Amino acid sequence: MSEGNQGFIKERIKDKPINKKKYMIRAGLAVLLGVLFGLVSAISYTAGVYHLENTVYQPDVRQVVIPSDDKSQEVSAPDIAAGTEEKDNSSTAVTVMTVEEEKREEVPDESRVSRESHNELEQIEAEYSSMYDVAQAAAKCMLPVYAVSPDNDWFTDTYESEKRGSGLVIADNRRELLILIDRSVIADASEIRVTLPDGTSPVAKEKKYDPNIGLSIIGIELDDISESTMDDITTVDFGSSKGDTLTGKNVIAVGSPLGVSDSVSYGIVTSSSKLLQKKDADLQILTTNIYGSSNATGILVNLKGQTVGIITQDAAETGVKNLISAYGISDIKESIERMANGQDRAYLGIYGTDVTPEAMVSFSIPQGAYVTGIEADSPAMECGMQSGDVITMIGTNEIRSFSDFESAMERCQPGDETVITVERASRREYTEMTFEVKLGTLN
Repeated sequence: MSEGNQGFIKERIKDKPINKKKYMIRAGLAVLLGVLFGLVSAISYTAGVYHLENTVYQPDVRQVVIPSDDKSQEVSAPDIAAGTEEKDNSSTAVTVMTVEEEKREEVPDESRVSRESHNELEQIEAEYSSMYDVAQAAAKCMLPVYAVSPDNDWFTDTYESEKRGSGLVIADNRRELLILIDRSVIADASEIRVTLPDGTSPVAKEKKYDPNIGLSIIGIELDDISESTMDDITTVDFGSSKGDTLTGKNVIAVGSPLGVSDSVSYGIVTSSSKLLQKKDADLQILTTNIYGSSNATGILVNLKGQTVGIITQDAAETGVKNLISAYGISDIKESIERMANGQDRAYLGIYGTDVTPEAMVSFSIPQGAYVTGIEADSPAMECGMQSGDVITMIGTNEIRSFSDFESAMERCQPGDETVITVERASRREYTEMTFEVKLGTLN
């Protein structure tokens, strides 16, 4: 064999075949041992933590015990008498009794305190019961009024909406029963009805409206009311909101102070000095601490059952709109009388106030009714009156305050021609001027 053909025998060693069955057994055994080790570890950890929490870290928890009634604390009168008879008359016993007596003097008699508290509660309940009787008596002059008005929904379909309020029975003029009602209840109504004590609801008609106070008079024909029903209806008993201040005095809101007929609320007058400026008038406003509805209607009565205010929410203060306020009755009696008699209100068209004594001294302003504003297109503007004028005469009536001006205007009729005398500031002095004016009608 030549050298070029010489070669070596190459031997290849093969790997030992894998025993899959044995491999799987070993892997399974390893997994099982791991699970057992983890389980033992978890149990050991849990037991250790539980032991520590219940030995080292156990919180101080106190058991709650509700004491039961102790009969031994209840001492009856016979027990007291028996105990007194068994007492020893020795000096020691006397000393003990003296100490006990001193203790009783120091500690209030709980039974006596309880009786006094019970008596006070009974007195308060009796007072509220008396006030409720006053409210029930005053409510006989209040009648539910509801008005139906046409309205349209989003789809322009016509339907009827209904508003409700409480009306105040003013008078019986032998032809109609006249009722005062907040104009917002009956505005744009196609039909007005009043519910009477017998359950009937006759139709009412609007007679007059005063836009200054937002109140209207409606009337029911007496032929629509039975005699027995008339016996159950009383006319209002007017009181006074002038004179001694009403601030702090108890009042009862009757009618619909909560927006629901026949509701009643109690409280006090918190202020009676606020004035609301209206056309040719300053109206007294009574504010109260009585919580009511923004749609409240009705009256305020004093503890005599006399009406001292007509509820109106138009004058409610911002932030306390749900506290009941009312027109002081003294300032609107003449307006109510005029409406009840079918008369209109004469109209000049000014806003004003009194000239205070301080203003008269400090600024030499004449005494009279000070004009703070002029209504646009009013008779006052047309005749040439201005803000800052001081009215001193209307016709032959001397005007020394704004109240005098209001009274003089109440005696006038729409269409009257009169002369108004004013003092007007000119170069730090006041000059007298006169204006001829024809009074209009307040609408």
